[in-house]
Amino acid sequence: MITRTLPALLAPLALLLVLFWAPGPAARAQETAVPGLPWSPAELTDRLGRQFEFGSIEQAKGAVQEATRAGQLERAREILGDLLILEYGLQIDAALAADDPASALPLIKQSLAIRPKAVGLLRQRAEALLLLAEQTGRSGRSGAFVQSAFEDALRCFRDCPDDARSLFGQSRAHWWLNRSAEALACAERGAALLRQGAPETAGLPPALSATYPFGAAQEILAQAAYLAFADAAQREIDRAPDADTERADRLYERALAESDAAASVQPDQAGTWIRIANLELFRGAARQDPARTEAALAALSRGLLLAPDDAALLTRLVEVAGQAGGPARALAELERLAAAFPDGARTRFELAKARFQSARASMPADGRDERANEAARGLFASARDLCLELAEGGPAELAEQARGFAVISQAGLGWVSFNSGDDGRAEREFLATEELMPGGLRWRWEGVIGSAEQGLALIVARMADRNDLERAAEISENLARLVADVADYANNAGFFWRDAAVALESQAADLCALASARPVLGVDGKPLQGESLERALADLRSSAGVAPELHGTEAEKRLFREAAAKRLQRAREWMGRSAEGYRRAAQLAQEDVRVLNDAALVLVHYVHADLEQAEAWLERALQLGELQLAEAPLDEQQRYDLTEATGDAAYNLGILYLDHRNQPERARYYFERSLEIGPGDVARIAGTRDFFLPRCSGERPADPEDSVLAWGQPCE
Repeated sequence: MITRTLPALLAPLALLLVLFWAPGPAARAQETAVPGLPWSPAELTDRLGRQFEFGSIEQAKGAVQEATRAGQLERAREILGDLLILEYGLQIDAALAADDPASALPLIKQSLAIRPKAVGLLRQRAEALLLLAEQTGRSGRSGAFVQSAFEDALRCFRDCPDDARSLFGQSRAHWWLNRSAEALACAERGAALLRQGAPETAGLPPALSATYPFGAAQEILAQAAYLAFADAAQREIDRAPDADTERADRLYERALAESDAAASVQPDQAGTWIRIANLELFRGAARQDPARTEAALAALSRGLLLAPDDAALLTRLVEVAGQAGGPARALAELERLAAAFPDGARTRFELAKARFQSARASMPADGRDERANEAARGLFASARDLCLELAEGGPAELAEQARGFAVISQAGLGWVSFNSGDDGRAEREFLATEELMPGGLRWRWEGVIGSAEQGLALIVARMADRNDLERAAEISENLARLVADVADYANNAGFFWRDAAVALESQAADLCALASARPVLGVDGKPLQGESLERALADLRSSAGVAPELHGTEAEKRLFREAAAKRLQRAREWMGRSAEGYRRAAQLAQEDVRVLNDAALVLVHYVHADLEQAEAWLERALQLGELQLAEAPLDEQQRYDLTEATGDAAYNLGILYLDHRNQPERARYYFERSLEIGPGDVARIAGTRDFFLPRCSGERPADPEDSVLAWGQPCE
């Protein structure tokens, strides 16, 4: 394509002749059409600002040669200018057709430099500016920038002839600027010009069926009338002093008539039916007339008869129906539509969403209403199944949304079970979200329904409250596996497995004591007596499966030892899972003093392995804790918690060096450092002062039972 400016093309003239005489691809394309251009004579005149006197491009090129040979350079210049404008014109039209006004405007500017008063070029510039301004408005740019863009478009339209096309362009710009009176006035003047001499004969298109690059005439008039009515209705709603009821009535009738006319011209345009519905809603709000809501729903239904799967119409129908009668009304409207148009994918998708919303609305707050629970469960399940069908066999553009809705519907089933107290079922239903979609566990609808991840976390808390540590640990472990970037889940798995293992090992120790005829100790370390002993003994015998006839026999002791061995094995397995959970947590939370200390504690006190890693974690916890205590802004509770975790890290280093490495002096350093750090766990402080420091000095004889190494050992 030739895109040089006119002055450059005119010097030297010989080069121009070569360029135009040797046709390129664009020129050859033009030659295929006789007279060689896609414009009518009238359009050519508008574009050039003068009549194009040649029958083809080739004739024009020949005229340039002749004028040049004759020394008529001005004549050659004029014809070359026409040719350049026509070349630019093809590019301008292509850019506008591609909705790319930004590319068209420089070409229009260069063309106007050649023919400043060409009507067609002036109009193209105005329309390109309007299209660019509309793109800017839709992009979310600042209000001042957008207003300036539309003001530029208005000025350009005012430079155009005062014809219908320019007036409708001005109306469109005023509409964007929310100037209702100006938008309606320009559209009415444009409509009057179109109607002049236009017969309203049956079978002929209406006068306002004219369509411009920026919209159809009838639609622009309808939009302007609606905007004027909306302004008047809003004044009524606000009880403004200048509210004019009679004017609002006239504008309502006018807007409704023009929108009906637009619907007759383009009956399948969703925007027209939505506008009619909004007209009725505005009317109802201004006059406090609820019947207008039904009229709005009727308008939307008429639109859906013509475009049964239109997303915008369906969305608006759901909104209006929901406002009129809540989720149940919206569901009823969509059930009716889906029955009438069973192949409508978007209708079925909206139906699934409506079932979801209805299920959410029917969920009882306390979960005790079983009938309501079952109703909600049925709706959630049907929403899920319908969405899965759409995800697998519906249109591609709906697949992802449909699967996402299937996931949150599945989460809804979990919440129904959770609220009714069926935690096992809730857990399975929550976990099923991950089967429907990787990452589905975290899907939620903000403000409407929580994610399956949140549901599982609440089940963990509920299990912990019931002291069901094994189940709390298992669910936390699943969460840590499925949501691998959250340290808390891995930490919880470590914590609950640890406490479950400690409790099981303690039970095993009691069974060992019974098998060895030693006293059973209470939580205070003192032998149980009386009723406490009898209850504990009964529980232990029951757990070991000891029949009454075996009480006090050697067979009973054997059963105690066997039961103890099984519990110890399971306790050690659980503690291994605790260590793995804490290891994950430490990898994810490398700056968390508490997590690092707890991860090391399990290795030092219970697993008795990987002590180099334990030492590294504890040293880092100690270093981080002292640094954060000195520098980080902390409230009272945060400071207490951090002090406790930091002191505990020093204490656990003392245990490591005393019991595992038999280095009492090194251990003493850390025990004393633990006391220096400050207040914390009372038992830890007392144990350090009264037991561990004396052991470091050799003041107490070493007793294997007093060592952390005694944990998990089999019966003697």
